[in-house]
Amino acid sequence: MTHRVRGAFGRLGAAAFATVLASALFAGSLAAQGSTGKIEGSVTDQAGVPIANAQVFIVGTSFGALTSDKGYYFINNVPAGEVSLRAQFIGYAPTEKTGVRVLAGQTVTINVKMEASAVVVKGVTIEAAVNPIVPRDQVTSKSIVTSESFSRLPIQDTRDVIRLEPGVVESNSGKGLSIRGGRPGEAAVYVDGVLVRNGQRGETDLNLPTNAIEEASVTTGAVGAEFGQAQSGAISFVTKAGGQKYQGAFSYATDDIGTLWRNVGFNRVEGSVGGPIWGNLTFFASGTLGGSKSADVAIDRDNERPVYVMSGIDTVVREPVAFGNSKSDTVNIAIPRFVQYSGYCNDSPSGNSSSAQIQGNYGSACQGLRLPYSANGALLLQSKLQYTYGAGSRLSLTGLSSQTQSRDFPGANIYNPDNFTGTTFTSRAAILNWTQNLSRSADRAMALDIRATLQHDDVLSGPLTRQSELDSRSPFGGFMIKPLDYLVNFNSTHNVTINGVTTQGVHYLDDQQINCLLVGTSYCQNLVPNLNRDDLSSAQPFRMNPYGVEQSARGPLWTQGLDNGPFLGRESRMEVYGNFDWQADRFNRIKLGGEYHVVDTRRYSAGQTSAFGMSAYHEKPMSYGGYVQDRLAVRSRQPDRQLHQGAVAHGLQPDGPRVVPGNGDVELPALLRAPGADAGLRPDVPGHEHGLVAHEPEPVLRPRSGLHEEHHLRVRHPARVQPGHGARRVGVQQGQDVGRGRPAVPAARPE
Repeated sequence: MTHRVRGAFGRLGAAAFATVLASALFAGSLAAQGSTGKIEGSVTDQAGVPIANAQVFIVGTSFGALTSDKGYYFINNVPAGEVSLRAQFIGYAPTEKTGVRVLAGQTVTINVKMEASAVVVKGVTIEAAVNPIVPRDQVTSKSIVTSESFSRLPIQDTRDVIRLEPGVVESNSGKGLSIRGGRPGEAAVYVDGVLVRNGQRGETDLNLPTNAIEEASVTTGAVGAEFGQAQSGAISFVTKAGGQKYQGAFSYATDDIGTLWRNVGFNRVEGSVGGPIWGNLTFFASGTLGGSKSADVAIDRDNERPVYVMSGIDTVVREPVAFGNSKSDTVNIAIPRFVQYSGYCNDSPSGNSSSAQIQGNYGSACQGLRLPYSANGALLLQSKLQYTYGAGSRLSLTGLSSQTQSRDFPGANIYNPDNFTGTTFTSRAAILNWTQNLSRSADRAMALDIRATLQHDDVLSGPLTRQSELDSRSPFGGFMIKPLDYLVNFNSTHNVTINGVTTQGVHYLDDQQINCLLVGTSYCQNLVPNLNRDDLSSAQPFRMNPYGVEQSARGPLWTQGLDNGPFLGRESRMEVYGNFDWQADRFNRIKLGGEYHVVDTRRYSAGQTSAFGMSAYHEKPMSYGGYVQDRLAVRSRQPDRQLHQGAVAHGLQPDGPRVVPGNGDVELPALLRAPGADAGLRPDVPGHEHGLVAHEPEPVLRPRSGLHEEHHLRVRHPARVQPGHGARRVGVQQGQDVGRGRPAVPAARPE
């Protein structure tokens, strides 16, 4: 065994002992995925001789390092994105590498060759960096998408890009994508290193503008210790930060170009701007406004089933109150006029009618593929301030806001406007990232990383007020900037009487409302807005529909009633992450971290006239956890052998270790060395075994240099729940939760 590899594994043994010791101190879920990466490499002259004490720094920031006596340098905790790296030393012309792509959680190697120069400085030598297709320290199945892909692909939201990656399948569920066959919602979603999952519904309500993404990664293989609360995989987003030059962009996209093709009236406007404010303080802001005049529908939907809507009054008839009694009082009944909305007027049977008005569809144009009463839109905003100082310290503050609104296609209630509903998702988040460099030398460094976030999610669904329903039927461009107004919202109050004691001004998410449900209908009658109001039940007293059919249990077409109930969900989250980062030497990087989560979640879901299936609760769960991780990276003396070893949870995973055969003399320790292995080594296939078997050299494997090994300790602890005042889960939650709609797609409503 060579001295370098023997020493590396010796240091690893010491790190493993520290890991076992730390495991007794930390339990629970794990730290979140970070938003920074690492740059390392060497600085040499044109002959390959190392240059000691050369300055290497990232242009426009405070991140930098000095090379060791062997010309080696490293820079930790570099924000993900594209940077320019410059090296300079007395007697050499400064050399700059542009287009260096730093990936979150990965290491990029940039070697710099400098040209000797006289004391009189001649210009800076600029070279384009060659970024690797796969980072050399990537030891699990992971796909990385950069900002260039988001700007070039024809997409509407971030989900459209993520679902294109291997191992990811579109679930058509509001809870999210399916990773590795897991259920939707099992993947943990991080933004700038913090978890953004809604704990109440197990989904991510926060939408990001596509022009705000610097990098997105999808981990579909074994997740490391830096991921917490991830089951089937993890999705991580890093938002953009401004640079040292002012830059901006603006774009507009639409499919609403007359009758050139079938469309849903989609429109999208997005813009961004960023640059320096003062010194190393930069800013970046972006926004996306999207709208659609109709929900997305299946292809050929316009040719198969045209939809008719009410448009004014056709005639008024008098109907006796007592049927068959001509002397009874009469009531005036307005018969609506029906016009074709979707489909094409010339293809409709009404085109053969003898009535000119019917032939002309009463002057209304047919809308082709579009559905009525289903407009939807989204407003997404992002801003970020970033300041770098000292020798590689950083402070950033990110603000995120998203609002998605949709008119729910009424279906059987299409001729009953009182029961028209909508859904609104509103999310806000503030994210603080602070990295403080404690000390560093050419081979060692210590840093403290703190991340904190405050998040708030609101979801509201239910019947709309009459005025809001009329105002939002056909918004300009499909843009729904003005909030929808609901009959029951977060500000609605009513009186609650429990066993004869009345409390006035109770909101539907207050604890007093939950207490009303706890005592039951014998002591409280204020569970739902209109309990036992049978006169509000949906009905079809006449055949007032374009088909002239009577009420049917199979296909009703309601014309009166108000029995769609409200759904109100509200959740506030506070998360704090701490991480001590110790680059012990060139080969070992040890991280010790912990996290703390506090959640306040409230929910009210009920019918309009019945308490059957009602669900209401107020919970205050709390969780905490910690992790220890050691990342080992050793380069062999020969450039054609490489060992990748991942250790997660209880042992080594079979997808990691491999040695590329060659002429090097890297020798594995006895634990990993199989008897009789002489030509090369590869992992045994089954299970989680550590055995390695001998095999003949495989010429198809490409030579790669270096050795990289990761060891993680992952310990879980059950979340502890601290109930709030009167906070107990009661009732039966029926149907499905409110779905998470895409920005330009109506969200599903609870049943």
